[in-house]
Amino acid sequence: MNDRTAEQAQHLIDSGEIDDVLDELGQRIINGAVTELTDATDHLTEQLLNSRLDHRDARGSVEHISGALAGHVWANCARTARRWADQTTDPDRLLAAFAELNRAGIVSGLFTNWKAMEITPEHRGAVLVRRDDWQDLSFLHRRRLTISFVGVSEDESEVGRELTRALRAAGLAASAPNHGKVTVRLLWKWHVPEPVGA
Repeated sequence: MNDRTAEQAQHLIDSGEIDDVLDELGQRIINGAVTELTDATDHLTEQLLNSRLDHRDARGSVEHISGALAGHVWANCARTARRWADQTTDPDRLLAAFAELNRAGIVSGLFTNWKAMEITPEHRGAVLVRRDDWQDLSFLHRRRLTISFVGVSEDESEVGRELTRALRAAGLAASAPNHGKVTVRLLWKWHVPEPVGA
């Protein structure tokens, strides 16, 4: 990143013109909806290109400015997440339950939708946390998360019972399955990796 790009990025941060965009990106990162810096940069580029602000001047292209801004937001999120870096968190428990379900032939996905999942007739069932549910999570307060499930080659009720067992075995208080859904209350402390070169 050159000095002009850094200057333009810092101007946008200081001006507050895009606070909402940066806050939303920060929430996506801290909640695990964006897990790669390149994805954060791409998301921010799209947001800035769709905004009314013109960032494509001689001081840096929108892509370079987005990269600088995404790096700044990512570093802030990683700094926040250091507080629980050595802890086993509720997201760790959820991912452990999903890994167990995957091993048992029940495909599981986080922040996705049914169309994006690779579900074959050989799978016993499928489990997911919907794409936009990251918005409702918090590392400050326990929040309810709904996990959806379906049967594929196995009865849906058995998939739901197995989902509940896997969540409880991982240390989460899960509801009984009800109409294709199980709920858990989570304190969402996602592990954000340190930016490269930090």
